[in-house]
Amino acid sequence: MILRIYIDGYNLYYGSLKHGPHKWLDPVKLIEQIVRESAPPHLLNAADIDLKVKYFTSLVEPKVTFSKTAKRDQEAYHSALLASYSDDVLDIIFGYHSVRPYNQRLVDKDNPKALHPDCENVSVWRIEEKQTDVNIAVEAMKDALTDTRQQHMVFVSNDTDFVRLYETLQSMEHVNVGIVTPGFEESRSPSPTLARCSSWLRLYFNSEELEAAQFPYKITEQHRERIPIKLPIRKPMEWFGQRQLALEIFDVLFAALRKRNKVFQWLEQEPYPTCIEGLEPLPRPAIEMLDDVKSAEHVLRHAEMYAAHISNGNDS
Repeated sequence: MILRIYIDGYNLYYGSLKHGPHKWLDPVKLIEQIVRESAPPHLLNAADIDLKVKYFTSLVEPKVTFSKTAKRDQEAYHSALLASYSDDVLDIIFGYHSVRPYNQRLVDKDNPKALHPDCENVSVWRIEEKQTDVNIAVEAMKDALTDTRQQHMVFVSNDTDFVRLYETLQSMEHVNVGIVTPGFEESRSPSPTLARCSSWLRLYFNSEELEAAQFPYKITEQHRERIPIKLPIRKPMEWFGQRQLALEIFDVLFAALRKRNKVFQWLEQEPYPTCIEGLEPLPRPAIEMLDDVKSAEHVLRHAEMYAAHISNGNDS
């Protein structure tokens, strides 16, 4: 049978990843594991499952992001996805962002719950992701109509606009629908509407699942044939749990070593066998210690002492 997974990338990001340390997520590994745990066994009873994944997203617009590295970080992530799965398993399908002025009514601070004709009209920048919903619907219907083999379609999104799509697919004899909604609220009650139009419904991820489905910090191999990918691919520094400390560590090391590849060599090496007085070896590679405050602060002290050692004319 065919297991088709449709991932709304932005919905996944804003629902489960934006404010946590798990942005370097392998969503295919995560969702495949959740399907095997959550789907009714009779829906996955085939000995051989042919996995097909479509990941839907849009390229960031650097001029409207709050991070100077957002474009580079997203490119690294897309490269990680492509390198990790072959052409016949994973496709990335792009929409786009619309950025334009838009007139909106301003909330009356004296009466914030009332919308009335006297509310001031102001012009704001409106940033919208376009085409993703349409792309998901078109791709899913195309797959269902052009392939009559038994298939299980799993949608990773909490967008209720897809209800009609789910109902239509679920009505087809050769299709079963599963829904995974990004979020962390294990206590949420299932939506009756979503429950009616699917064979099963999963309402959350937990931190352990996200942690277990992370890409390696450095990817050195690829499974693509048609797309050239520059290796190695590294997890962006801004995507670690302690973002500010990670960036500070990078800056301290870069000021001393002057080259990005040397900084990453230092971060990725086994504990440095230093003879610098007062500089104890790290218990594990520094790159693995940037997600909690205590460990990241330990790495920062280590990096500062090492950088001072280099600036005093010692060999790197």
